[in-house]
Formats: sequence, C-alpha cells, structure tokens
Amino acid sequence: MKKLLREEIINIDDDREKKIAIFLDIESTGTNIDLHEIIELAMVKFEYNADDGTIYRIVEEFSEFQEPQKEITPKITELTGITNEMVKGKSINANNIKDFIENVPLILAHNANFDRQMAEKYFSFFSDKSWGCSIADVDWETNGHFKPSLELLAFRHGF
Repeated sequence: MKKLLREEIINIDDDREKKIAIFLDIESTGTNIDLHEIIELAMVKFEYNADDGTIYRIVEEFSEFQEPQKEITPKITELTGITNEMVKGKSINANNIKDFIENVPLILAHNANFDRQMAEKYFSFFSDKSWGCSIADVDWETNGHFKPSLELLAFRHGF
C-alpha cells in the first residue's frame, strides 16, 4: 500500500473552460441527523472541466474541528481517527465556511444525502448551493467498481 499524497496539479491545463467546485466531507458522532453532531468539516476546492469532469488542480483546502456536547465514542474514533483530545475546545467558524464556499455553486460529497443534511442543519447557507453525490451520481459499475465505498475505491487504486 502507498500513502495518499496530495497533488496540487492533477491534470495539465489544456486551455478548456474551467469551473470551481468543492468536495465536502463531514465526520460526525454518528449517522442520525437528529441526534449526532459534526466533529469535523473538511472541504477541498478544485478546478475542473464541466464537459468531461477532468480535474485540473486543487485550489484550496479547509478543515475545522468541533467539540461535541457528548464525548466521542471509541467506535467513532476508530472509524474517523478523531479523538476527544483533537476536538477539545474547538469550534467550526461559520464565517470561515461562508468565505470558503462563496462564489462556488457546486458542492459534492460521497453520500451527499447525509453530508448535505448535516451541513444544512448546522450551517443553513449550504442550502443555497447545488449538490452532487459521488455515490448516486456516478455509474461506478460502468467504471469497473461494483461497490462505491471510499475504503474499497482507495484500496483498488493502491492506497
């Protein structure tokens, strides 16, 4: 296995029209939107071509932790790698999020049904954005993948 390295340039600029989108991931204390809380909000702003989805480069990254009202369970720490010590005294700054997503019309998430509901519950301004889902909106089977889990996709690509 190889470590996932961040590459700023993904594909060489081919002079086609480019757009900006954000890939968002939320880590939480569980999967119940009504009961559980966000403990991390991470986003990557990237440049892409809307015709074929070619991603050119990473523009900017965002990551902030939030201390939940209840302690993070060992199971959630095992799943996310996030400990109570990492979030102690931390809170996600809504103004930082607003600045990051300003003028970006499209938010993508792997299982956007969950991430979107959590994002909009805590930060209502996410409801002004268009959302896409990399599980529901990608034909993974046609692309040679029969299950769209992130863990399996990363493994199949050598990470």
